[in-house]
Amino acid sequence: MLTKEQQNAVDVVMSQQNGILAINAVAGSGKTHTAHNIIKAVQPKTGFYSAFNKAIVTDSKQKFGNLIDCKTFHALAYKYVQPSKSIEDLHYNTIKEDLPYEDKAVIIETLDNFFRSSSVDIQNYVETHCHNLELQGFIVHYANKMLDGEIPPTFNYLLKCLHLMLLHNEVQIDFDLLLYDEVQDVTSVTLEIFKLINAKRKVMLGDTYQNIYSFMDTVNAFEELKDVNLFKLTKSFRCNEDIADEVEKFGMKYLEDDFVFSGNEFIIPESQYKVAYISRTNAMLIERMYKLINQRQSFKLTRDIKDIFSLPTALLMASQGKPVFEKKYKYLEREYHKWQDVKKTYKTYFEYIVDITEDSLLESVSKMLLNFSQKGINIFKLRESVTNLIPNSNIILTTAHAFKGLEMDNVYIEDDLNNSVNRTILRMKELSRMVPDDPRNYLTKEQKEDLNTYYVALSRAKTGIVNVNYF
Repeated sequence: MLTKEQQNAVDVVMSQQNGILAINAVAGSGKTHTAHNIIKAVQPKTGFYSAFNKAIVTDSKQKFGNLIDCKTFHALAYKYVQPSKSIEDLHYNTIKEDLPYEDKAVIIETLDNFFRSSSVDIQNYVETHCHNLELQGFIVHYANKMLDGEIPPTFNYLLKCLHLMLLHNEVQIDFDLLLYDEVQDVTSVTLEIFKLINAKRKVMLGDTYQNIYSFMDTVNAFEELKDVNLFKLTKSFRCNEDIADEVEKFGMKYLEDDFVFSGNEFIIPESQYKVAYISRTNAMLIERMYKLINQRQSFKLTRDIKDIFSLPTALLMASQGKPVFEKKYKYLEREYHKWQDVKKTYKTYFEYIVDITEDSLLESVSKMLLNFSQKGINIFKLRESVTNLIPNSNIILTTAHAFKGLEMDNVYIEDDLNNSVNRTILRMKELSRMVPDDPRNYLTKEQKEDLNTYYVALSRAKTGIVNVNYF
């Protein structure tokens, strides 16, 4: 059974022949159910559903069955580009020139950023985004080597190829129905592909305030495509009315003046003991692990333990002057040698990192390790204890990013989430005294993401929220 809002969205899709319909759906409002009914109503002979996240595409394939083809845009690009070599990441070893690690990192990062961008001119892009003339030449050189098949292509290279093929009419893709899900977090190149594909009916779905992956250089399609036909789904079937009131109060105050979020009066808690501890960072996640282990409580994680402990492990190895094996953290070895020269100022390596870094995640993990060191807590033993736990699905430990799309009876908001959102709220109050219009217009992308991340965390709860502490 569809709500009136959902049925209106289906009706508009059925009546449209051109243009894009955008469905902005609050958390738990039946976005997938609406998409399913759109597919059933249209009954496309050629239909295509995609999303930025492969896991979402795989899950939707199970839900939609044979009604529509569900693939990532990477898979679609592979079909049309048909690379001669197998797909690989661009590695430091691929770059044969005798260049410092930092220069190779710039080449790899700039090239990948170009592939994910909406730009169609690599020379112009490189000149704009890299100010080292020598490295500019290397970036273009390795793009051409990939184009000529001399080195393996990356998945993002395939997207750029499909983008250019569509733009220059080298290929034409036609669908009766094209659905693009979770569009609040997409790469610019996939958004361009979505726009260039020919489809009788195009629908983009998502929740503009679940845009929380800016660190992955994503864009919010709701902001990029403002002149589209917009429908809103505002009733959440996930949570009771008390939770909905809490979410709506936060949303109206800090996200959008006319933010609407209503709940479901029939939601009944399964158990008061089912709880998800939601943090902003892995550092706080690890601190919660330590507390629960000491209380002899078991729990379940939503991410691989290796990923959660990768940065702390790298920092610990670097602090002892030992090799760091994960490539993206190799730079910590150099910081160790720099610290050796300023030991009189910084007693520990972690204090040094906290002072010199501008990376909030690196800072939070360094502070955690400093705290653990002072308390005599061995993080390797902690990791071993967590690894040997029998998972308890009644207690979930997660970050807001990792719990997106999921839900739990009760949600505990960790202090790092409260602290980050309060810093942004204080900044909004400062701006309100300085600017004539809405202070939200002057927030940085990271500050806007702090507000969105808090909304995501709040909207995971079905019946209870604990430790909500924002101004």
